[in-house]
Amino acid sequence: MDILFKIDVRLFGVVCGSYRREKLYSGDIDLIIVATSSPEKISPSIACTIHNKFNTEKNIPAFDLNAVCSGFVYAINFVTPLISYKIYKNVL
Repeated sequence: MDILFKIDVRLFGVVCGSYRREKLYSGDIDLIIVATSSPEKISPSIACTIHNKFNTEKNIPAFDLNAVCSGFVYAINFVTPLISYKIYKNVL
């Protein structure tokens, strides 16, 4: 088993656990953003890999935001208006 697969599986487990706590299902996700400074691979993005593992019938936007240490801040600033204006409800 290669290291990339192990990391993807671990990340997917964390995502599933957080959604179970909130009583949400994969079909409830409206948008996936992954903030990272060192993705395991360039293509496909980590966000698209997560979207694929959810096997949702719904097509949703999914992308990585590569902004080094400030990636989390950029992601929050990017998504806040989208949630405030009710464009997206459940963002991962």
